[in-house]
Parts: sequence; C-alpha cells; structure tokens
Amino acid sequence: MKTLNSPEQIENHRKRLLLSSFAFLGCIFLGSFGINSLLENRLYLGVVLLVFMGVIIVFALKARKTEHVQSISIFLSALLYLLALYLLVMGGNEGTGAYWTYPILMLMILLVGPHTGLFFAVLYLVTSIFVLTTTLDFAYDYEPAHKIRIFASTTALLVLIITSEWIRFGSYSAIAEISKAHQNFAATDALTKLLNRHGLHSALTRHSLKSTAVVALLDADSFKTLNDNYGHAFGDNVLITLASIIRQNIKGSDLVARWGGEEFLVVLLNTNLTDAERLIDKIKQEFSSFSFQHEGQTVHASFSAGMSELDDVNKFEPSLKIADERLYKAKEAGKNTVKMD
Repeated sequence: MKTLNSPEQIENHRKRLLLSSFAFLGCIFLGSFGINSLLENRLYLGVVLLVFMGVIIVFALKARKTEHVQSISIFLSALLYLLALYLLVMGGNEGTGAYWTYPILMLMILLVGPHTGLFFAVLYLVTSIFVLTTTLDFAYDYEPAHKIRIFASTTALLVLIITSEWIRFGSYSAIAEISKAHQNFAATDALTKLLNRHGLHSALTRHSLKSTAVVALLDADSFKTLNDNYGHAFGDNVLITLASIIRQNIKGSDLVARWGGEEFLVVLLNTNLTDAERLIDKIKQEFSSFSFQHEGQTVHASFSAGMSELDDVNKFEPSLKIADERLYKAKEAGKNTVKMD
C-alpha cells in the first residue's frame, strides 16, 4: 500500500475509497434494480439506473489513477443529485424511489465535503420543494402527508450530514496545520531557520536541473575558538548572521541549509563555477567585514568554502564529496578562502 504522507493525500484516498465502495454497491443495487425494472417493462427507469451504474464505475476506475479527485467527485455528486431528483420525481417503484434518495444524498455530500456539499444540499431542497408542491403530469402523485414526511426527513438528513462534514472538515484543517508545522519543523534548523539536511535532500529531489548547478560547502573558521572565548550565545549569533547574509545574496530558487555545526551547504541553481565563486566570495567579504560586538569588543569572523559542479541531482553525494575535499584544501590554505579546484 502506498504511504500517505499528507492530509491532502489522506483526503484523496478517502474519496477514492468512497467511490470504489459506491461503485461496488452500485453494481449490486443499481444493477439489480435496473435489470428488474427492464424485466417488468419499466424500460425508462431500468435504462436510467443501468446508465448511472456504468458512469459511476467508469469514474471510480478513473479516480484510482488520478492524483487529485475533487473534480471527479464534483461531477459524480452532480450526477447523484440528478439521480436523486429523478427518483423523487418519478417515484421509482410505487413511490419507493424517495426512500432511495437518502443514501444517494449522503454520498453526494460525502464526496465533495461541506462547502460544495452545502450547495448541492440547498439546491436539492429547493428543487424538491418545487417538485412536491407543484402538480406535474409526468411526476409520481404522492399523498399530501407523504410529501411532508419526505421533505422533513430529507431536510433532517441533509442538516445532520452537513453538520457532521463541517465538524470533520474542522478537524481535518487542524490536522493539516499541525502536519504542515511538523513537516516544517522536521525540515528546518531551529537556530538559523534554514533547511536542515533532511529538508535540503527533500527540496533537492523536487528539482529537475535544467542546467549546471554548483554545490558550495561553507565552514565558519575557528568556530570552536569563538565559542570558547566569547560563549555559545556569541557563537549562535555568528551562525545566525552568516545564515542571514547567505539568504540575502542567493536567488529565491537556490537552496541553502545548515549542514551541521558550523557548516552550511548552498546549492546554486542554473549557474557555473566562475559565477558561483564570485557570489560566494561576495558573501565571504560581507561576512568577514561584519562587526560583532562582545562586551565592548569588536570581533570579526570568517569562513572557508569548497565548491563543485552538479549536473544531475542523482550525483549530489559525489558532488558534495568533491566540495568537502576542496573545503579541506581551503582550510589548509589559511582559511577565509574559497576553493573551486
């Protein structure tokens, strides 16, 4: 079974199950009633029921292959509205058609949720009032008391199902917000608000590189010494400042993550090593010239970086390894240096 990773996927899965269940039950009930109507020479009713059964089966199968099923659900709810209205108008078999509108109306609303479902519910109540209070030559002639019972029970049913759906939708919205917050928390570094390793890997898999990208691995120089001399709060401020400077200089489509400790990983999309080096050097100059204050003392920090090209997201790990090796060379060269070869 496919893993459901979001409330939206769960909701679409719920609707697919509804469609599949209704298609199965439709084969049993609509099929048997349709065939029975044909055998009893109620040709029009039989054909209508069998056609509805066929349409529902076709769209239930289509929904299994469709990622977003809301449009299919709305179409089928419209068909269910017409089927319920037809059964109410024509009366089915000796007036029993009105009884079969109840499960049809429930499914009509369950398929589309409370917002669109409310529209269909109001529309059905308005048209049913017209049908039950107007004399139509082709319509089934219900007893006056029976008309009142049909409308009252239908109204009660629709109010209950709409209320239930509103409550479910409220719970669903709360779950969706919590799920989104958890996903963001799992993909975000708490200190710098940048992506973390998991977040960057997830974001990278959603990108298809149209041209060469560049992977840049940055590491704050002598960070342990800064922590030891000025305290962890000062060190945190250094990391937050570096993260902010990086974010201010890259494009919106580029990716940046706190890779671990004092390391930052930047994926510059649609660029080359020469342009990327120019950008990283600009970030380096801004960061090294930034004045940190600690107990009246001005402190400066710097970083070293290694870079490599990336032409395929599936080759990210090898590209990262090359960038790491070049970062090591930058550290050996005296720090506050960028290496791209």
